[in-house]
Amino acid sequence: MAAEAWKRTTVEQLVRAGALAINDGYRAKNLELGEPGVPFARAGNIDQGFDFSDADCLREEHLSRVGEKGSRPGDVVFTSKGTVGRLAFVRPETPRFVYSPQLCFWRVKEPRVLDSRFLFYWMRGEEFSRQVDAVKGQTDITDYVSLKEQRRMHLTLPPLAEQRAIAEILGTLDDRILVGQRLIHTLESMIQALFRYWFVDFEPVRARAAGQGPELPSPELAKLFPAALTAHGLPVGWSRNSLGGLLPGANCVLTGPFGSLLHASDYRAEGVPLIQVGDVNDGRVRGQGLLRVGAHKVPALERYRLREGDLVFTRVGAVGRSAHVPAHQAGWMISGQMLRVRLPTHGPLHPRYLAQVYRQDAFLSQVEGYALGTTRPSLNTALLEALPFLVPSRTVQDAFAARVAPLDQRVWKELDARVVFEALRDTLIPELLSGRRRVSEAQAAIAAHG
Repeated sequence: MAAEAWKRTTVEQLVRAGALAINDGYRAKNLELGEPGVPFARAGNIDQGFDFSDADCLREEHLSRVGEKGSRPGDVVFTSKGTVGRLAFVRPETPRFVYSPQLCFWRVKEPRVLDSRFLFYWMRGEEFSRQVDAVKGQTDITDYVSLKEQRRMHLTLPPLAEQRAIAEILGTLDDRILVGQRLIHTLESMIQALFRYWFVDFEPVRARAAGQGPELPSPELAKLFPAALTAHGLPVGWSRNSLGGLLPGANCVLTGPFGSLLHASDYRAEGVPLIQVGDVNDGRVRGQGLLRVGAHKVPALERYRLREGDLVFTRVGAVGRSAHVPAHQAGWMISGQMLRVRLPTHGPLHPRYLAQVYRQDAFLSQVEGYALGTTRPSLNTALLEALPFLVPSRTVQDAFAARVAPLDQRVWKELDARVVFEALRDTLIPELLSGRRRVSEAQAAIAAHG
């Protein structure tokens, strides 16, 4: 239970005491947006962190009008309109940005009363989420939590020393998760850089054509590449082709089971994991939160189960997401939202090479151009089989797969670690914020996980 020293207060009381400020974002005019500038953050740029890759910018010359509505380290960001409830914490290394009206920020003004990172975790806890859920649906148009309603909220706060201890424990887990995310990004960038070096810029081929030694680990590897480009700019012996052209009649692509074969009543708490569109992202299939098909239904759907080396491809909605199936996901099943690509073992294509092809912007642009439908884009078996791509020699594809295999293994190791740390963090948040678990007990739990 919560210690007696914990204090129940309200946001309004903290604001009046000068310990906390809350506000919404800057109402920018269209003419104020453009380059050069700083990101103008909207709800889509916020979700446990910040992604400004597609954000508009507020021009530098208009920043003086923003006032307090520019980001500061320690701010807790809250999406208060539309997609209500997304949160992020502004770290010292977070790029400076400007809040849009879709966002609210809670800013600690008196750190001797309130710890800013503890506030972030409190806003991820039960007490805050219950209050948000109670008011967000009161308008007829869209979910919305006004500043007035936010000020009415109450908080249960431990003493400052305990706030800091709780924030440090949970922050340690989030910091470890962030380190892993950055490592994954680095590893994926290395894989993509190698793919581009070999199969987009053709640097080993150009080096051999110029009589230079390409920067490759060994002469034996260098000799796998052609020594010249054709008049069309492709390495000699390489071509552009499609699955259908390379493997006619092989039926490499399979559409998942339609609704007549698989019903919601077939799902069970235990069973075979079922992959849907939302389960595929960044070239991987997530391993948590998947629906499961009961054992009673599995025999009838055996042809839709996956093998190591298969590729899965989203065919509806967010068309074009793909993933390479590793050994530990063999036996899982595709849903009707997916296509499965299965290549012959000794055919002209290595699945790891094709998996990287499917993640290239040039290939995804083709998918977007060919996707059927207007209100809900979709892709079918014939279209995926018809889309062309570069086909190098199988020996070079094999060499690429061998080079990236250790990187893939490290990515999966980090993804597995992230699952563990996220689960521990999400378990500790409600327990620490309610006082059900002591700080010392939480420290011991973290130590047990290394």
